[in-house]
Amino acid sequence: KDTINNMENKGGLVIGYSEFPPFSYYDEYGNLIGFDTELAKYVCDFWGWDYSFVEIPFDESFPSINSQRIDCYWSAVTKTEERNEYATFTNDYVEYDYETEEDGEWYTSHEVYSVPFQKGDYDTVQLVNIALEEAQNDGTIEYLKYKYGIE
Repeated sequence: KDTINNMENKGGLVIGYSEFPPFSYYDEYGNLIGFDTELAKYVCDFWGWDYSFVEIPFDESFPSINSQRIDCYWSAVTKTEERNEYATFTNDYVEYDYETEEDGEWYTSHEVYSVPFQKGDYDTVQLVNIALEEAQNDGTIEYLKYKYGIE
């Protein structure tokens, strides 16, 4: 179950995502960019891990993690009690407030995001948490929030 032990066979960390600006999306040149994309690269670079990104519809994210098609799903995921049954989550790394419209009314939504890994993969999650803490301490998270307009 440990992603770290499987990375060598897979050629690195396989990161699932869905296109969701400003977290993961394609720029005008076809490059995958965004807050989560850059933060995932930072974490992998921090540990010297190779990585690849695989686009996965959100409703397939947890089955894809648990079948080991992907190692994690790094695309603006809120940790919930129900989702905790299917995955082991990193610490929260960003809060996001945004406006949504429902039935002609606008509402402010507030979400807090974490990264789900395969259930029981505590070793990899701990290493990601260490890198996320460093990203917080060295200003990377604040810089990315500013760059991508995340309040």
